[in-house]
Amino acid sequence: MKTSIVKDMWIAVMNKTCDSLESVKEEVSLDLKRKSVSKECFFAGIINTYTNEATYLYTDLNTALRRQTLGYCPASDDLALGPYIVIYQLLLLFWDELEKESQQTYRRMILCDKDVAKYKKGVKFSWQCFVSSTIDKHCATPFPTRAPLKRRS
Repeated sequence: MKTSIVKDMWIAVMNKTCDSLESVKEEVSLDLKRKSVSKECFFAGIINTYTNEATYLYTDLNTALRRQTLGYCPASDDLALGPYIVIYQLLLLFWDELEKESQQTYRRMILCDKDVAKYKKGVKFSWQCFVSSTIDKHCATPFPTRAPLKRRS
């Protein structure tokens, strides 16, 4: 009986997380739900969904997070991403099957001049967003292929 309750709770978590993507990426939500046949597949799907450049989810997610740091009152689409963001962050921090990269990594970013000015030797700051990188410098060069969305008024 206890095993059944735990399984039901995981199914509810998977469904809620997949559904949270529906407002911004319906096809991604359905694909993640279809592939989540086990907890491990669900975890891998969460990570792969974010890092898959074809979905552009990383742009929507990071734009939503950055807008909140600018004093922006988040839109319903931004808030709807909450369950996905929480699970993604927990996986990055605690999923023991997520292999940590030990090699040098590369990341190309499209930044506005104001953000570039923050990069100074010895200065520490944080962005409220997730970043992905690659060990292959040639893969980082064309990434991302889509500029961040303009700030909504």
